[in-house]
Amino acid sequence: MLLARQLNFGGSERQVCEMAKALDPARFDVHVGAFYSGGARAQEVVAHGIPVVEVPVRSFKSPRNVLSAAMGLRRYIREHGIRIVHGFDPPTCAFLGLMAPLLRRATVLTSQRNYRNVRTKVFRALLRLSDRTGDGIVVNCDAMRYHLVQDERLTHGNIYLCYNGLDANRFQRTTAVTEGRVPADALVVGTVCLFRKEKDLGTLVRAFATIQDSHPKLFLLMVGDGAERPGLELLVRELGIESKCLLAPAAADVVPWLSRLDVFVLPSRFEACSNSLMEAMACGCACVASRIGGSPELLDDGRAGLLFEAGDVGGLAAQLRRLVANPTLRDELGQIAAHRMRTEFSLEIAATRLGAIYDSVLRAGVRRLFRRRVPSA
Repeated sequence: MLLARQLNFGGSERQVCEMAKALDPARFDVHVGAFYSGGARAQEVVAHGIPVVEVPVRSFKSPRNVLSAAMGLRRYIREHGIRIVHGFDPPTCAFLGLMAPLLRRATVLTSQRNYRNVRTKVFRALLRLSDRTGDGIVVNCDAMRYHLVQDERLTHGNIYLCYNGLDANRFQRTTAVTEGRVPADALVVGTVCLFRKEKDLGTLVRAFATIQDSHPKLFLLMVGDGAERPGLELLVRELGIESKCLLAPAAADVVPWLSRLDVFVLPSRFEACSNSLMEAMACGCACVASRIGGSPELLDDGRAGLLFEAGDVGGLAAQLRRLVANPTLRDELGQIAAHRMRTEFSLEIAATRLGAIYDSVLRAGVRRLFRRRVPSA
C-alpha cells in the first residue's frame, strides 16, 4: 500500500499515483491509501483498476482520531494480505511512525523527500519516531540520504535511493499558445513552481532586473500560486519591470508554459529532487538551478544545466547572461537535459528501482528494532 495525505497535484502525490500505476502488476498487487481519498489523481488511480482507501486522519492533535484511523488501516491490511506499507509524504510518515508497532506482519517504509528543517519541531519529532519504528526510509536523491546521515544521525543500512520518475512522453516541448502577454518573439526566462518562501523567487526577480538590458526581447515569466505571490508582485513593481514580466496563475497542464521558456530557473534555498526541474528538463529548457539538494544530481553537476550558489543574485545573473548571449549553449543544454530525463528518469526506470527496493525489504522481513541513532561525535 502506498500512502499520501491526499491525491491532488502535489509532487509527492503525483509520485504516489504514478508509481502505483507503473509498478509491475504481475509482481505487486497495489493499493493506495489517503487521509482524504478524493482528488483528481484518485480518479486516475481508480480508472487504472487500483483500489483507493480512505485512512481518515483529520488531526494529529486528536489521539482518538489517529488511533481509530490506525485500527481501520490495520484491519484493511490484514483483510488484503498487504505486506508493505509505504508513506510518501511527511503526514503519512508521521502517522506510520505512530502506528508501526500495530503492524507486526507488514514492513513499514517511510520517505524523505525534502529537508526536515522546514518542518515544525513537533512534526520533526514525529518523523524521528518513524525513523526508529519503521523498517526503512526511501529517499529521492543522494542529498536526502546525506541529510539523514549527517543531520539526523541515521545509519546507511536502512536508507534506500529511488529518484523521482516522470512521463517523458507527456513532458515534451509543444508549440501551443499560452498567454498573449508574452510577446511571440521574446527570449523568455522564468520558472513554473509553487510560490513558497523556500523557492526564493525574489532572487530570480532581482537577477532578471540586473540583466534586463542585455537583450532587447528579454522577458520574465513566472507561473504558479502561493503565499509569496503578493511579495513578488510588489518586488516587480519596485524594480520597474512590470512591462517585462508576467506572473501567471498555476495551471494543471504546465507543458505549454514550460515550452514557452527558453531558460528555466529554480533558485531554491531548500530542495530535494525537484519535479519542476525534471519537467523543465524533459521539455528541453536550458536550466539553471541553485546548488542545493538534488538539483546538482539532476543537472549532472553542471553538465546538463548550469548551477549557482543559493541566494547569490550576482551568480544567477552571470549564468543567465551566459545563456542569453549564447543560443547554441541554450540548445545544447536543453537537448542534453531532455535526453537525460528520457533515458535515466522515466517512470518505468523509477518503478523498477522502487520494485527492487520492495523486493529487498520483503526478503529481509519485518525487522523493527526501535533503532538508536548514531551518537554525535
